[in-house]
Amino acid sequence: MKTARPERPLAEADLYGYSKWLASHLGFDFAPRSLRGFQHGWIWWDAEDADYAPGFGLDPNLDAYWGVLVQSEKIARELNQKGIFAKACGLPFLNYYKHCGLKGSFKGLRDGSVLYVPAHSNPWHDISFNITAASRKFVRAYPDCAIMLGWNDRHLADAMSTSFRRVEIGAGALESESFLRLMSIFERYDYLITDSIGSHICYALACGMKVGIHSGLHAFSHARQQGSGSMPPANSDQASSVERRRFVYTPEYLDQRFPGIVIDGGLPSYSRLPSDLAEARPDVIAGLLGWDLTYESERVKDPVRAASQAVSAEQPGRANSPAVHLALCA
Repeated sequence: MKTARPERPLAEADLYGYSKWLASHLGFDFAPRSLRGFQHGWIWWDAEDADYAPGFGLDPNLDAYWGVLVQSEKIARELNQKGIFAKACGLPFLNYYKHCGLKGSFKGLRDGSVLYVPAHSNPWHDISFNITAASRKFVRAYPDCAIMLGWNDRHLADAMSTSFRRVEIGAGALESESFLRLMSIFERYDYLITDSIGSHICYALACGMKVGIHSGLHAFSHARQQGSGSMPPANSDQASSVERRRFVYTPEYLDQRFPGIVIDGGLPSYSRLPSDLAEARPDVIAGLLGWDLTYESERVKDPVRAASQAVSAEQPGRANSPAVHLALCA
């Protein structure tokens, strides 16, 4: 009898199949409950330019966890100063890409081709009605290119297939093979051109692509993303915060922060993965997520095997270091 995974709400680490892969990689029967969040989205701005406030870029329910794993030491320090336990571990996709054992498997299919990644819809806002017009304009400048649609825009695939050489579908938050699919896409193309800033840029750079943000950048409205329906009062602290968050999406800010990443046309040449992204071993991440505490409490044992095959605290691949317990109690 196989060990059953308990029914429970999803945590941030469960999204895009990361916890399922991590559990398999470390030899767990299932992915235990995570007591901490693990930031998926790439934060490209400095705290001086816009907030790192929970709810924008980080999990809005941090109080439901014992802290959060973030992409860099700088963000960890900023959150620690606000009384939030934070540990720099990089990004889930980058951790997967480095340790999955499949890195480079699809690069042999590269042929100098361009992948267009338009701004995509998500649960907070729907921009699918803009994608068709933007894609027509893009394909006139890059006639032999492929397009990667966001998961929530996959219903446009048939319409896009008449204009693009290939239509790829991006990651779905509840899809367990999302990271594998992203890796297979980004390794097959040489150039990524996009009209939006986001995590896809980091992922593509990690996979060896050259990346460019077209100067006709899609202007995100943070107020619309949050579903407020209107801007806060002028000259208020909230309005100032929203304006600063909008600014970090602008071509002017992005070109200043990542010189050469914004293009007006032609093929991109930017290829530098941000140097501040941290790294952590998968077993360390599992420990910080609290799996050494939650696994045994959630495990449903086969009564026939329970007495003879109890999991040892020293089982290879398990995160059982006393240091982990100290970290969890920090």
